[in-house]
Amino acid sequence: MFKLKKKIIQIMQYSSNVNNIYSPKKKTNMKIKEVYNDNFITEIKHLSSYIEEYNYIGMDTEFPGVVFKLDQFTQDFYYKSIEKNVNNLKIIQLGLSLYNSKGENPPEISTWQFNFLFDTSIDKFSNDSISLLANSGIKFEQLKKNGIPHNLFAEYFMTSGLLLDKNIHWISYHGASDFAYLLKLAINCNLPNDEKLFTDTLKIYFPSHYDIRMLISGKEQIKGGLNKLAQNLDIDRIGEVHQAGSDSLVTGEVFFALINKGYISNDEIKNYENILYGLGEGEDNNETISYVSFSSNLNTNRNLNNQTALNLHTPIYIPSMAYKGKNNIGNGNGNNYPMMGPVMVNMNGMGNGMMLGYHNNY
Repeated sequence: MFKLKKKIIQIMQYSSNVNNIYSPKKKTNMKIKEVYNDNFITEIKHLSSYIEEYNYIGMDTEFPGVVFKLDQFTQDFYYKSIEKNVNNLKIIQLGLSLYNSKGENPPEISTWQFNFLFDTSIDKFSNDSISLLANSGIKFEQLKKNGIPHNLFAEYFMTSGLLLDKNIHWISYHGASDFAYLLKLAINCNLPNDEKLFTDTLKIYFPSHYDIRMLISGKEQIKGGLNKLAQNLDIDRIGEVHQAGSDSLVTGEVFFALINKGYISNDEIKNYENILYGLGEGEDNNETISYVSFSSNLNTNRNLNNQTALNLHTPIYIPSMAYKGKNNIGNGNGNNYPMMGPVMVNMNGMGNGMMLGYHNNY
């Protein structure tokens, strides 16, 4: 009888140890720092001071919704929709959550939530999107009075150490629109008018990026929106849903939980690096729709402002400023470019994808 009890205890202890392997320890240092214009410079420098050790970044943005609808259905419709909206709208919030390779956060702050200058009396937006964000706690009056000017953010973003470094790994969930808004800030002009040029330019500024929705595509055992994934992985949310800081933190936690619990392998992470769900290699043919079913839902807007977009031979401008004390920057592929003046990007081939996608947190 004693031996049987001892064996049961050993089995229970083994089971507990197995569960501990796959259950991350409850963190006590996950804290979201609100960043506005008055503390922006201090906090972007604070964030930058951690980036060499904590070089995995969970990222999320909040933006004014989908305002501009296209009246022409093409194979690259999804990217064209993103391009049209991002070029004409302004980012509202950016959340960045830092992790090291073990999934640990910095000791004081895990997340920085950048709140941008946004004035609902003059800036374009979708009513439904703004109502959703307001109900989630975003204070639009405060954004109007103390939001971070976009060009000020872009200036410090370029010299922060966050960009142009293949050792910085960016993590998103269905991140095409998120990265599009960030790239627009980085290049300080409209997005490329070609999907292939967009993805190639993105690889220069964000040489290592991942999309969780791409990583779990085709996996029946683990699927769903960001919130559903978090629930299934026993992740507790810090902060409010539909605020970029909280969503970026959940994004990072989901990414490392998927790894730690064996849902995604190192080979999959390597194979899906720099592929965004819905674009190029990340196109999901099961989610495409026919022109007939789509065209009946179009809201045509023929009075859009003329766009200035890059083409295959347009130089990408990188400001002539010091970058982490170096005179040259790299694109992650061994090619170095001088920090003076524009950079020419050579494009090979054309990649098109067609998929209507939505940033689904549920």
